Amino acid sequence: MQIKNNDRMLGWAIGLMALLLVAPRVEAASYLMLTDLGSSAEMIRRGNIEGFSKGSNAIFENPAGLHHVNVISTSVFASEIMKEVSYRNVSVAIDSSIGAFGIGYMDAGVDDIPNTRKNGNIIEAIGVFSYKNRIVKVGYQASITEQLHLGLSAVGYMNEIHTYTGSGYNLDAGLLYSFSELNVSLFARNLIPTTIQYKDTEDPTYTGEEELPLQVILGASYPFGDIDLMGQFKFDGINTLMSAGMDYTPGFLFNMLTISGGYKEFSVMDTLASTVTMGVGLNLFGLSLDYAYEKSDHFEYDANTFASVGFDF
Repeated sequence: MQIKNNDRMLGWAIGLMALLLVAPRVEAASYLMLTDLGSSAEMIRRGNIEGFSKGSNAIFENPAGLHHVNVISTSVFASEIMKEVSYRNVSVAIDSSIGAFGIGYMDAGVDDIPNTRKNGNIIEAIGVFSYKNRIVKVGYQASITEQLHLGLSAVGYMNEIHTYTGSGYNLDAGLLYSFSELNVSLFARNLIPTTIQYKDTEDPTYTGEEELPLQVILGASYPFGDIDLMGQFKFDGINTLMSAGMDYTPGFLFNMLTISGGYKEFSVMDTLASTVTMGVGLNLFGLSLDYAYEKSDHFEYDANTFASVGFDF
């Protein structure tokens, strides 16, 4: 009876999320979501498919994924995108008798941006400034049954550019459910309709705001022997995006090596773009080392590369 009730609740949840995924966009949401860049090289290498990370970095994706934590898990991720934007995150999670708890910090920024002014017909530099975008997440996960896991995260956003500072808060929630060997991940970011509120340190009268976009992500994973096939639909606040990925973990290597490939769509303003990803991961007695390659269409940079390290005890 309990399983039937869980299946019914999950059916309602998936139906509601499906409506959100195909719903037309009503109003622009302009805030840059750092999580769209990826939470780890493991996630990026399989097409940015979210919800199936097994370490503490699940705090940046579906918080229900924290149920994979055995005792303590940590993750560190750092990269430089297009040789200009520094991107990094760190997370820690711990399991307990009442559920799993996690905390994560993520930021991206650019330093030494020229501050210029026009002097007659000449553009001259008068100094430099920085851009910083930060996220802090604190999450909790509880397992309802062996098949159904729920998670909730409180999120804080902070943004700085030159003399402007902004801040806001929101909630993420998600579930993981297993139908035999089929695993389903369903979660949403920014469940509360709120905005990032801006101030100018040089102008006390200034106020501004950006909307935090509601994002809904539905993914599935199914194993075929040593191969895990994955698919995802993601409403990112602008478009409905598709991703597909594959993990190959040969059993004859004692599951220590994983080779991945993926395809992902992403938003460029109001239009869709796509790219391919690939990479490898090593799991050595609780130490995980991951590398990802992402094809870029930027005229100066052919690709972006990413690396992350995780420890699971």
